[in-house]
Amino acid sequence: MVPCVVARPISIRSSLLRDIAVLVVLLGLGMFVATLIGSRRMVRSLSESLVGQTLTTVESKLDELFGEAEQQLSVAVGQGKAGALDIQALDPIGAIDESQFEAQRQHRNRLFRPIVETSPQISSLMLADTNGREHMLLLFNGVWRNRCSAADEWTEVRWLEWSDEVAPTVSREAMDYDTRQRPWFIGALQTGPGTVHWTEPYTFFTTNEPGITISAAFDMGDGVQRVLGFDVLLNDISEFTRELGIGERGLVAVLSEDGRFVGLPGIEGLDEPAARTAAYLKLPEELGLTLIDDAVKTRGGPASRDSVTYRFHSAGEAWWASAQPYALSDGRQLRIAILMPEADLLGDVRLLRLIIISLVVVVLALGGLRAVFVARRFSAPVEGLVEQSARITSGDLESESHIDSPIKEIQRLVEAQDHMREGILARIKLQKVERDLDLAREIQQGLLPQLPPEAQGFEIAGWNQPADQTGGDFYDWLSLPDGRVVLTLADVTGHGIGPALIVAVYRAYVRASTTFGIAALAAAFENINDLLCADLPQGKFITAVVGVLDPQANRMRMVSAGHGPLLYYQAASGTVQSWNADGPPLGIVEGLEFDAPRDIEFSPGDILVLVTDGFFEWANEAGELFGTDRLEAFVRANSNLAPAAFIHALHEAVLDHAGGTVQGDDLTALVIRKT
Repeated sequence: MVPCVVARPISIRSSLLRDIAVLVVLLGLGMFVATLIGSRRMVRSLSESLVGQTLTTVESKLDELFGEAEQQLSVAVGQGKAGALDIQALDPIGAIDESQFEAQRQHRNRLFRPIVETSPQISSLMLADTNGREHMLLLFNGVWRNRCSAADEWTEVRWLEWSDEVAPTVSREAMDYDTRQRPWFIGALQTGPGTVHWTEPYTFFTTNEPGITISAAFDMGDGVQRVLGFDVLLNDISEFTRELGIGERGLVAVLSEDGRFVGLPGIEGLDEPAARTAAYLKLPEELGLTLIDDAVKTRGGPASRDSVTYRFHSAGEAWWASAQPYALSDGRQLRIAILMPEADLLGDVRLLRLIIISLVVVVLALGGLRAVFVARRFSAPVEGLVEQSARITSGDLESESHIDSPIKEIQRLVEAQDHMREGILARIKLQKVERDLDLAREIQQGLLPQLPPEAQGFEIAGWNQPADQTGGDFYDWLSLPDGRVVLTLADVTGHGIGPALIVAVYRAYVRASTTFGIAALAAAFENINDLLCADLPQGKFITAVVGVLDPQANRMRMVSAGHGPLLYYQAASGTVQSWNADGPPLGIVEGLEFDAPRDIEFSPGDILVLVTDGFFEWANEAGELFGTDRLEAFVRANSNLAPAAFIHALHEAVLDHAGGTVQGDDLTALVIRKT
């Protein structure tokens, strides 16, 4: 039998004295030797760290600048597709008179002006079509300007200027100007409808300011292509890069793909606005900037290399430089260039050496005293942890740990215990949130009608399936005392609890407006829009359809705000009509006026199909949408089905097309069939 050898116990005080002394000496010597041998590596590491932080800051600013412009463009293009941004008969001598021309101009300005006022980087907006017509809204030096042109119809350009204090003035200028020759117009048509196009940086035609134009084409189904463009000023980039430096002398600049200045660095010679304006879109060598020119010539420099930090010399001084490509949404690239003097970095290394030597001496002197102090208090935090564990076991999760200890392991145990308690609390709160969301879903589903309305000679069915526990889609119907039925379908931007609350507000407004007569349908819709404009947060809106069905007359009158397509199958001809919206979405602009309601005369077998975009915008793994063409074909092929069966079959067809991809948006359908 082998005897058991028990190690001689050692006191905490002795162990800490010995271990701390050894660790302090070894750590201090190791750090000191590392700074002596690896100073260059540390300089590179510091430079890459500073570059990384700066690149992140610059990219975030560019994302904010360009991302907001793209978001605004997407919303405006959506309005254009809905018919809110048309350019028709600009010549008042032609198809419309001067008052109609002015009404159209003011309507477009009401839609455009909030974009310029809320997005300072957007200086002007242009709407043009392939017939040579253009409407531009520009804010320059506090004055609003409109430029209206029609290259194929006019021999002049019409200018209108006004401000909040000065009434509009009109002038005409003989100018050989054709917007179809502008790069933003050509590029948008080449990339195709719905695709964002960024131009190369250039000088704007009207203001002579440097900038970039974002544009996108869209089609309203009449064979005429429209293009919407926003001018984004480069000065906003330069104001940021001039103030953003690295250390005392570091520089930051943004360059185009061919190395021209888009965002200027903060250096002497570019302090005055006139000098900065002249420097835009110039190469460093054209401005005599020796430092940046030397960086460009070293290894290809910031204008051509990917994210690489490298060393170069300028005027006998060592510098570090780096570049990072910044991709715009259409694949076009800018370059973020960063330069810093090595002397700034070496100063930090020398200071670090002195600090390490001082620390080694001081820690060796105080280590013994500190070890004794730690040993005396080592058992107290352990006992405190045991007590805390006992309280957690008994269910006390609110008491926080107030245990202080200089021992790293003890502190980690304290933090781990706190994290465990916080995790248990978070789990309990999460379960409560999930229960609340389930309740919200039950309430929202409870707001949907449970039984079809009584409409003699008609079959009506609705269906809703949110993408999350709650959604932003909604349908409803309400039978009136005179036998008519009010039906509505709505889609709030986004999905989740926020849109669900907006849907509840919309439902209340619609139901409160059920006293309107058929003739007042458009007026009621306009009143609902004004109420929603006052309620909805910025960036939120509702596309909606409201109709009044008269079963006795086999007629339905309907108004659509930004919602489409609206599909109507005529059994007699076997054709499907697809209607666009009658106006823009609700909650964007106050004071909208809708046209007279659309009259639908039902015959036996006719079917009206209203769906939200979650159906036809569901894509498969290849990125192919279900699309409106498939939707129309489905309506023709399944028009004989009862509405409930029709919706079920449509859902199955979309699921089959999706091939297992996750539902990304809410699904809602409302189907009305004449029996």
